[in-house]
Amino acid sequence: MPDPQGISLLITTPFLLLLLMPRRLAALEKVALANVALIALPGLLYYNSGALQFGQCFSLDWIALALIVGALAVKRVPVWVLAVFTRVGAAINVWGSLLFLEFIAMAK
Repeated sequence: MPDPQGISLLITTPFLLLLLMPRRLAALEKVALANVALIALPGLLYYNSGALQFGQCFSLDWIALALIVGALAVKRVPVWVLAVFTRVGAAINVWGSLLFLEFIAMAK
């Protein structure tokens, strides 16, 4: 069962695992990751569960920059890895969304 207080970004967006891939970073990747750190830092230091959410509530400010770095890493991984990450992420988000809608309907 997903926790209504949130769930790990690596579970809802497995594509972010590509950021952890060891490699030599291009200049664009370095700039994007530096901006991710600057944008995410205040959110990481501020404790707030965001009430009820599924997944990426407070990461929306920086996730686009992180996805740029992940997209540049795609060319270094087999296609099947990208296919698995995409399918798993989509399935988990559909599952979580349906459970969340059910939870909201029960609360009314």
